[in-house]
Amino acid sequence: MTLNGKLTGASMGIGEAIGNALAAAGANLILISRSEDKLKAISAKFTASYPAQRFSYQAVDIGNHDLVDKAISSAIEELGHIDILINNTVYHASKAFQEGFTNALRNELSGTNIKVLALRPGCVATNFHSQRVGHDQQLYESFFEGFE
Repeated sequence: MTLNGKLTGASMGIGEAIGNALAAAGANLILISRSEDKLKAISAKFTASYPAQRFSYQAVDIGNHDLVDKAISSAIEELGHIDILINNTVYHASKAFQEGFTNALRNELSGTNIKVLALRPGCVATNFHSQRVGHDQQLYESFFEGFE
């Protein structure tokens, strides 16, 4: 298996960290998010750090199914088949849907050579939590002190 991957929600935080780890392991990546400027910067950073790999990005709102279909077709055309898919696009209430979908997919693909898993990282210091407290640094730090 080659490490060709498609990573959604790749423009910051956990998505960017996953992309970096996959690139370090030799993956060629298609990075997808809504923020083209952030994707461009991350793709340039990965290209500089991992010159042997190929990186591409596409600014796509996953709520638009036609754009998602085009992005997937483009990714396959550019890198060949997709070996790894990281769905890292949802936040808040939609996480419950994503987890339910992941569990159903795991059940349907049980017994095949396709592995499906969901990861719950817990509380992670990302921009989302900073936004929750109005970017108040003291509130942000006290929020995370409760998890230490």
